[in-house]
Amino acid sequence: MIVHPVIRRRAEQEGPVGEKWLADLDSLLAIMADRWSLTVGEQLHGGFGSVVFRVRTPDRDAVLKLSIPGLDVAREAASLGHPGYAQLYACDPAAGALLLESLGPYLELPAEQMVAELGRLLRIAWRPTDEPAFPKADSLAQLITDLWRRLAPPYPDALRDQALAYAANRAVDTSRKVVVHGDPHCGNALRGPRGYVFVDPECFACDPAYDCGVVLRQTTAEEFPALCRQLAEITELPYRAIAEWTFIERVSSGLYLLSLGDTERAQLLLDAALVSAEPGTPPG
Repeated sequence: MIVHPVIRRRAEQEGPVGEKWLADLDSLLAIMADRWSLTVGEQLHGGFGSVVFRVRTPDRDAVLKLSIPGLDVAREAASLGHPGYAQLYACDPAAGALLLESLGPYLELPAEQMVAELGRLLRIAWRPTDEPAFPKADSLAQLITDLWRRLAPPYPDALRDQALAYAANRAVDTSRKVVVHGDPHCGNALRGPRGYVFVDPECFACDPAYDCGVVLRQTTAEEFPALCRQLAEITELPYRAIAEWTFIERVSSGLYLLSLGDTERAQLLLDAALVSAEPGTPPG
């Protein structure tokens, strides 16, 4: 079994439980295959929070996902099957295991089409909720503060300060709330028989503009303004909110990737944030 270095580092950050998960992966795969009567096929690239395999049940193709410890598999399972999401066949939260419908390739389109497709899909996937909003802006501000202090990245402190200022803005804007996906990038939108659907939801109550920030975080500084306007029109959300979430996501995700040793992807995000950092104005 191949474990991507970033997945390995994420698991190791969970301490002894993560190290045990890594050591027991082969036996966990065998246990789940026996429990759910699976024939295991090829291993897939499943992002950076799990190992994923094509499998066959007695009557259909499926995908087996084994998540690293610390992820809320039960919460993820609760969103799967809703409009806009992949179908769930079985779940074992204690084992961190999910059995999902087999889907096609991830969304790979030119920027404008990508924004149009993800914006459309988000409108389908978002659903109202009465649960308290998760303080995402505050949690990202804390993450940025902690990682900036620990990593001392080769960027001006003004980049951190701008991200924290935008996070403060987002924290006090409580006018919108839905169950968001939490990480709706292209790699988490896969082609299925009903069109593209989302996988790997984090699913928490939050400003829907947060999801839009995730969609746009990997766009270039040059193309961002037009794409942000496009996504704001599709989702009927404020440009400023989307722009500020995008900036926060670029900085927080860049620092997080840097902490995992993924320097190349971290630099792309932090460089894009640096180009668009103009104090007092939305990025782009």
